[in-house]
Amino acid sequence: LVIIALATLGSFLGDNFDYFLGRHGGRLLEEKPLYKKSVTKVEPFLEKYGILAIFAGRFSGWSRAWIALASGIIKFRWWKFALVSLLSAFSWTGAWVIGGYLLGANRDLIEDYLGRASVVAWLVFLAILIYYFRTRIRLILELIAYTSKKHGARIKDKIWR
Repeated sequence: LVIIALATLGSFLGDNFDYFLGRHGGRLLEEKPLYKKSVTKVEPFLEKYGILAIFAGRFSGWSRAWIALASGIIKFRWWKFALVSLLSAFSWTGAWVIGGYLLGANRDLIEDYLGRASVVAWLVFLAILIYYFRTRIRLILELIAYTSKKHGARIKDKIWR
């Protein structure tokens, strides 16, 4: 439990640092090619989905590093950002720590039944499964965007590309 609390605190503090960096100087950072490319991809997603984007961004590798910075740049309300950031950090770190603990606690059992090669095969399978679901989620969001566009709503950009 202490590990989850400390990891959550570290993640939360890092997010707040990035948020305030974006809020008080983010537009200057946009002149840098890496920042400009990454933040401009995240901003439309953040503007469209708000707190859901902040929460879900924690679980996406491409946006985790940029969502807090972009939140500061677009002057997202800090207290909303902080609350959602704390909840997502707790969920994310809790999942990793508990998952690691459960795998570690059952390591001997896993090795007995599956062997080392099978563990690698399961990890590859898990990576493929994650890729599959990310693709499905992207497809669903594009379908939502297409449907909204068809009915007259304004959609800025396709997301997750």
